[in-house]
Amino acid sequence: MKFNSDSQGITKFIHALEDIQTQFEYKPQDFFILLEPTGGYYSYLVVRVLLDRGYSIDKQIASLLYGNKEEGYKPHPYTKILMSFPIMSESMACTFIGAIGDIERFSTYLELKKYLGVAAENKISGTSVFKSRQTYEGVRDTRRVLFLMTLLLISPKISENSFRVYYKRLVDRGSAKRKAIGHVCDKIAQVLYSYLKNNEPYDPFKHASKMGVILNGDKVRLKIPVNLEDYERQADELADDDVL
Repeated sequence: MKFNSDSQGITKFIHALEDIQTQFEYKPQDFFILLEPTGGYYSYLVVRVLLDRGYSIDKQIASLLYGNKEEGYKPHPYTKILMSFPIMSESMACTFIGAIGDIERFSTYLELKKYLGVAAENKISGTSVFKSRQTYEGVRDTRRVLFLMTLLLISPKISENSFRVYYKRLVDRGSAKRKAIGHVCDKIAQVLYSYLKNNEPYDPFKHASKMGVILNGDKVRLKIPVNLEDYERQADELADDDVL
C-alpha cells in the first residue's frame, strides 16, 4: 500500500487500515507496517499517528532516528541530542522532531514553547487582565509529551534531577502544584531549545551546576516507572486542562 507523505495521504492511509481492521476483524498489533523513512516532517508525523493508534513500528522508529546504512538513510541530526535527555523515549523524540522540524525556525525559546503549546497567556475580561493560563495554541502532541516528561521527572519514584528540584522550589515558594507542573514544562522546552540550538547533548551535571544542585553520579540515568500508563493518562488530562 502506497500513500503520499502529506496530511491527505496520511489520512487516507489510516482510513484504509481501519477498513481492513473492520473487514477482517484485525487489531492494530496484528499489522506489520513498513515505512520508507524519508526523513522529512511527515515521516515523524506518520510514526506518531500510528503509535497513537496502537500500531507496532519499532523498526521504523529506529530507522528514522538512527538511520539505516543498508538503505542509505543517515541518523537524524537531533537524535543524539534528544535521546540524551532524561526520560526521553524514541517515540517522544519522533514527536519533537516531527513538530520542530528545524530549530532555526525559532529565534527565541519563547517562540518554541508557544509552538509546543506550553506558553503562558493572559486571560482578559473587558479591560482587566485577571488570570494567567497556559495557551491552547501550538501542537497538542508535544504539549502532552512535555506534561508526561514533567510528571515522570517530578515523580518520587525517579532519582533526583534538576527538573524535580526546580519543581520543589516552586512548590516551597507557595506555587500550586498544578501551576508548578506547567512551569516545569516551560523549563523543559527552554532547555530543549538551548541544547538543540547549540547542537550538543544534554549534560545533567552542567544543568545541575547552573541550578546549584549536586547530583549523584550513580543515579543520573533515570528509569521510567513500570506504571507508565498512569502517567500517560494524567498527561492527557493536563494537556487538555488549564494548569497556570
